[in-house]
Order: sequence, then structure tokens, then C-alpha cells
Amino acid sequence: MEYLSLPVHLITDQVIRRFQQKYWRKSIDKCWIWQSSHTGANKGNRRAPIFKIDGINYVATRIAYYLHYGIDPESKCVCHDCFPNKDNSSCVNPEHLWLGTMSENILDAFYKGVQPSFGNRKMSDDDVREARNLFYNQGWSIKDLMDRYNLKYGAMNKLINYQTFIHLID
Repeated sequence: MEYLSLPVHLITDQVIRRFQQKYWRKSIDKCWIWQSSHTGANKGNRRAPIFKIDGINYVATRIAYYLHYGIDPESKCVCHDCFPNKDNSSCVNPEHLWLGTMSENILDAFYKGVQPSFGNRKMSDDDVREARNLFYNQGWSIKDLMDRYNLKYGAMNKLINYQTFIHLID
């Protein structure tokens, strides 16, 4: 996934105040829940909080991270650690956010019991092993696998190339 670089030159005091009005902060150590706009359910079937700057939507957790730490996440994922609660994709508490690679984020989710999913179909570990076997050992095309498992090209391509379900690397 590619992220837009944050327009740090446009993050003024007025933008910061507007951002701070968009979440509910119960206490410093609890999740700060984003109360404004979210994306559709396309981020691993989770909705991501969004915040508009100069007419462009940005993921709010990336802005929260920048405002607190002064670091633009750039190509990194902003991951959650909402301990002791389950990670909350609407949380913008910078104390619950950390930077990681896509692989680190996927592994973190896996270790927390979150099963990656694609569209409306969840792939079981056995389905993934079978799809990879069909592709690498039996010559099936990605198109054939897309039809069999009812997945889109991007999801199947990532699965076959070990960008998802990385815990199943043999």
C-alpha cells in the first residue's frame, strides 16, 4: 500500500485545532476515538479514520503520529498497540501508535489473532497453502486461482507472492 506524504507545510495551528476536535479523549492512556469521517471497509475490512487537509483525505492515525512525534511516517505503516484492549483502528492516541513495515503490521495483527481477509471472503491457512501449491507446483495461473477462490487480482497476487499470509512461509 502506498501512502501520501503528509503535507507538513500545511499543518498549521488552525489545522491542529480542527484535528483535535475530531476525536473523543477519555483519558491520556485510553484510546482516543476518531469521531469524524472514515474510509469504506477496504483496509483489511476495517474502516480507517480520515482527515482532510487542503481538500485531500489523509489517514488520521498518520497525522496523529506526526503531531506527537514530529515524524512523517512516509512509507511506513502506522500500527496500533491499544493494550490491554483489542487494537482499535479508530484510535488516534499517539501513545498507542508505532511505525512498522507492512510485514511487521501483518505479523503484529496475526500474533494478536486477526486473520487477514480479502473482500468478503476469508482465506483459511489451508486455502492459502493449496492456492500456492496450485500456482507454484501445478502451473495454475493467477486468473484460474482468482476464479476458484473468488478473489480479485491484487489480493491473489499478494497471496501468491507472500505479501500476505506471511506466517505461512515454508
